[in-house]
Amino acid sequence: VRDCSVSSWSVWSTCDSSCGPGIQTRTRLITTHPSPGGKSCDPLEQKRTCLGGRCDRKYWKYKSPIRETAGLLPVKFYRKVLSAKKDWDVRENLFLHSKKLADTTQEKSENYWENEIEDGYQADQPSGSNFELTATDQSYCTVFELVKTTKACQNDKDFFKMQKEVPFSNCQVFHSFSSLFPNVSTGRRMCALCPEDAKRESLGNRCKGHGVDYQLTRWRSTVFPKCHGQWQRIYETRDCPCKNGADFIFV
Repeated sequence: VRDCSVSSWSVWSTCDSSCGPGIQTRTRLITTHPSPGGKSCDPLEQKRTCLGGRCDRKYWKYKSPIRETAGLLPVKFYRKVLSAKKDWDVRENLFLHSKKLADTTQEKSENYWENEIEDGYQADQPSGSNFELTATDQSYCTVFELVKTTKACQNDKDFFKMQKEVPFSNCQVFHSFSSLFPNVSTGRRMCALCPEDAKRESLGNRCKGHGVDYQLTRWRSTVFPKCHGQWQRIYETRDCPCKNGADFIFV
């Protein structure tokens, strides 16, 4: 009995739409056909959504996101809200605590995560494991390489946790994140999910600030607005390949 075997995936095709939403395709070939009773062949074609950026001026809504700043919400908050509020908008009440945080000391900031978080939109939601995308879910994930950050990110435990292995300095350039991406020689990579409820029709049904491949764009924390920096987008994919799934959510 001989099972089917296939080649590696080809590179993704160019977007089939020069302006606005489109489709990219990649294929692979059968290298060994199965004999009777052998394992059948795996799918030979994959597709993913894309966004063409070669638009006339009148199609301004599909303009390149190169000048946009991504607003990021730690994924743990999104999981908590999603499990209890199915119709919750990811952009709801993002800066509810920003004024309060601006007036607190470092010690107050530490206690905030343990006590005061219950007053906000993240309140009374049970913790959960990584959520899975359904077949009809049109969310997508973008992998970024973190390049620069501000000192204020020391107050954001989610960013600090990712960066604690290297000393902080203003606009710190980060080093290898080998435990998650062993083939990466420089830069720290992270995954940001664009859920359906964060997509903006005015931007061509995508998330604001989702980046341009291998170009520097800006991001900021929606919990600590003074925590911000630069990153470069590596690629876009259906499912987040990071060890624990998505690290952050676009808002």
